[in-house]
Amino acid sequence: MAQSDTHVFNQDNDYEPVPYSVGIVKEYAGEKLWIPDIRDGEKPAYGMMYHSLEQAYEYYKDYAKRAGFEVRLGTQYKYKDNKDNNADIKYFVCSKEGTNPAPKVEAKSSKKKKRKHPSKRTDCKAAFRVKHIEGRGYWCYEFVEGHNHSLVSQEDSVFLVSSRDVSYTQQVFLYQASQVNLGPVKGFNLLRQIYGDYDFIGASSVDCKNYRREVGPNLAQDETFKRRISDIVWTDRIEPEEFEALWERLLVDLDLKSHEWLLDMYNLRHKWIPAYYRDELMSGLMRTSSRSESENNAYGRLTSIDLTLWEFYNHFDSVVGCQRFAQRKNDHDSRYTIPDFHTELQIEKEAYELYTRAIFFDVQTEIYASVIACMSVSVSDFDSGKKYVIQDTGEDEQISRRHRIVKGRPLYDVFYEVLCKPGEELYQCSCKRFESYGLLCRHIFYLLRLSKVKNFPKKYVLRRWSKDSLPPASVIQATGDCPDMILREIFRSVEYCVNRYADEPELLQKFRDHQVQLMAKADADVPLPKKTNKRDRIASILGVSQPEETIVNVPKQVLCKPGEELSQCSCKRFESYGLLCRHIFYVLRLSKVKNFPKKYVLRRWSKDSLPPASVIQATGDCPDMILREIFRSVEYCVNRYADEPELLQKFRDHLVQLMAKADADVPLPKKTNNRDSGKRRKKNCTTCKSSMNDHNQAKCNAIKAQIAAKKASDKAAAKEMKQKARLVAKNAKLAEKTAARNANLAEKTASRKVKLAEKTACVVT
Repeated sequence: MAQSDTHVFNQDNDYEPVPYSVGIVKEYAGEKLWIPDIRDGEKPAYGMMYHSLEQAYEYYKDYAKRAGFEVRLGTQYKYKDNKDNNADIKYFVCSKEGTNPAPKVEAKSSKKKKRKHPSKRTDCKAAFRVKHIEGRGYWCYEFVEGHNHSLVSQEDSVFLVSSRDVSYTQQVFLYQASQVNLGPVKGFNLLRQIYGDYDFIGASSVDCKNYRREVGPNLAQDETFKRRISDIVWTDRIEPEEFEALWERLLVDLDLKSHEWLLDMYNLRHKWIPAYYRDELMSGLMRTSSRSESENNAYGRLTSIDLTLWEFYNHFDSVVGCQRFAQRKNDHDSRYTIPDFHTELQIEKEAYELYTRAIFFDVQTEIYASVIACMSVSVSDFDSGKKYVIQDTGEDEQISRRHRIVKGRPLYDVFYEVLCKPGEELYQCSCKRFESYGLLCRHIFYLLRLSKVKNFPKKYVLRRWSKDSLPPASVIQATGDCPDMILREIFRSVEYCVNRYADEPELLQKFRDHQVQLMAKADADVPLPKKTNKRDRIASILGVSQPEETIVNVPKQVLCKPGEELSQCSCKRFESYGLLCRHIFYVLRLSKVKNFPKKYVLRRWSKDSLPPASVIQATGDCPDMILREIFRSVEYCVNRYADEPELLQKFRDHLVQLMAKADADVPLPKKTNNRDSGKRRKKNCTTCKSSMNDHNQAKCNAIKAQIAAKKASDKAAAKEMKQKARLVAKNAKLAEKTAARNANLAEKTASRKVKLAEKTACVVT
């Protein structure tokens, strides 16, 4: 090991991790607690009364959402003399209450890849407990405010489960989008454009989903080839000389010495084989093409080759917004979830505090392997330090697949040299994992445990892999009275009211009638709306201007015979599409032909290519029609007030007042299961064929009984017919058998008579 390789990078790393903390930190009895920064009067307190258990639960959930934690239903108790279904004592606890059970130890030979499920449990004692008082409701008899974990910042509160819910109007929108073959992810992206930002949607793309290269054809199917080439290509634990020897052996064993593609790839080995990059600082870039493929997919979904520069810029901004939102979501998961620890080492726990969730899983694998797969073979003094030789038994198992095995043992074992200088906190391994990726290897973790080093060496923590590699994301929300914000607030307030009245049909109809009245008021406020040129409006939306100069290309050659009404053009537009081109129209105008040549009108493009279609319009007060009328009336008013900013602001303020009225009309909206909301969109009952909104269950049950009786009658009749047919066949078979027996008997009788006559004649003679 050369001395020049000792400090590849990061020798002067002065990075100091900053712990993530939200809330007022206090200490009680030596324990650190986080207190939500909520004023008195806006949080639960001893002695507060609630009319029902649901009201107490909703109050605590609202407090938890503002404080930055989630609520879970806890234990409940019921007295023996209580004859009602109501609980006498109910606990509401923090979602991090309790501890996570120890992970199950699976057999080492198991090939099934275990999915990693991080836990949120920290044995938090924060709770809200209420007791039932007869005739009065529920009163708070205990409120534990302190949490033993950091809270969630206001910017990241959108990632809490309590803040994620696909509302009724969003469910209707996703259902209607599916009718035009738009999946949940595209529907989610459309919602983002409608609402203005992801924070306003209240759900993630996963929630929307829940709601609804080639080597050769023969060689690619060879499992032996795929396994062996993967073992020598996608690994950074072998030297270039070893790679070349293993590649040569692979070609010889599988008779691929003349394979052109493999020979070409081998000539380019210095550019893509990880074994040749072991001394380079790659920091995670040496992975498969999945990263570039992910980028191509992200940009390919929102861009195309037909976009203008301005449209591409807007679409690019949308993609960047998606990535920033995903980054915030990953940061939230790293801070708010706790993984299953595989060892009792303090280093593993500190690694969780330092690294992001994805990087920690890589580091955790190495820490665990240092315990079960590494052992020290020898130690020697080296330049004011010590050099250890570490055997990696876990690597032995992988190497045995790449080499021939003799009597159950590999041809050679795997050893690594680790240089250790505790005084300088210097650790360097010949596997060069840290030099390549910036992450410590299992061999150094083994040496740290052997040297009784309990704390994680901060010198070897790169900022790019830490939780605070980026500053806290500041959510920039547009404010003011710009037209775009006013429109978003108008539609957001209307949607809020619709979701509030979703299970109250009468109130929903009244809200619809009120919106219709607002349409009449909009007509009175703006009798004649200003007319804006369509081109100017489109240009203002796109942020472009019309070109001052229009370039006209030289016309094509056109053959024209007016007497025969024959016109042909070298562009052959009519021959290809059945439509005349601009060049023929120019010749017609030049020839003073006023009427359109009917000869060149194809029936398939004409207005009467199909008979007139009858339009069936839905009527009545079904929820779907009410929703359409509400949003249609709001859109009408917005279009009416489009060029009147003051009236548009007043209309916005009026709808905001309606939100408060909706809260007063429906203090606690009914909770509807997603399946129930799906039924609400169902048009007719499959049994009685009536509308699900006016469904009569008794009538439906009677029809079901009639259908069941008819089925039973038809089944009995069919069974009786089968029995009759079986009896007729049996009788026919019996008659046939009797006739055959009688014929046989008559034949025997006649034969006897003939024999008797012959015998009598012989006697007489």
